[in-house]
Amino acid sequence: MAEIIGKIGRESGGFRVVFDIDSQFGRRELWRAISDRDALASWLGTFSHDLVAGNHFAVEYLNDSHYDIEGTVLEFEPLRTLNYEWKFGLYPASNIRFDLENGLVSGTHLRLTVSGLDEDDVVRAAATWHAQLEFLRLYLNKIPVPAYALRFRRDELLAAYDQQVRNIGTTLTDSEAASPSAPARRNPMVSVLHSHAYLA
Repeated sequence: MAEIIGKIGRESGGFRVVFDIDSQFGRRELWRAISDRDALASWLGTFSHDLVAGNHFAVEYLNDSHYDIEGTVLEFEPLRTLNYEWKFGLYPASNIRFDLENGLVSGTHLRLTVSGLDEDDVVRAAATWHAQLEFLRLYLNKIPVPAYALRFRRDELLAAYDQQVRNIGTTLTDSEAASPSAPARRNPMVSVLHSHAYLA
């Protein structure tokens, strides 16, 4: 299976990172994995409250690191959209949005958009969510998740995402950057990468 790829782009007042992933798993399996507290506890962390619209929650990471993570569910549309605010430690709050749709041939297309990131946070956030998506893939395939390795895996990914940020404004334009309203598949280069980025 090819690498999961996140695409960093500019947005009003900051940055976002978008992950477009095709999965062999059906919507129900993926929806449960991203929204059910028991499932989340296996790959992301322990949520203090159910993820339903309007609920506030705190998260305890699987690796027992003592970070203050708090959030509020902004949108909850079963099998389609989960959107919440995520406040990690002293970093500014960001927006985490999962969108599910039927795959082009079969399975499910998952888009994760992390927005509201500032220049000091975008690289760390992109690398961290990339690693978390790898953990999600392991969970879906019933492979034990090495939660203790999150920081190490994130650190391995930092250079690639840092390079993306450096390229913005020189080789990328805002219109080329992926956004929730402009699918990454419209960019020919990203389309090739997208076709190899599977959560299967």
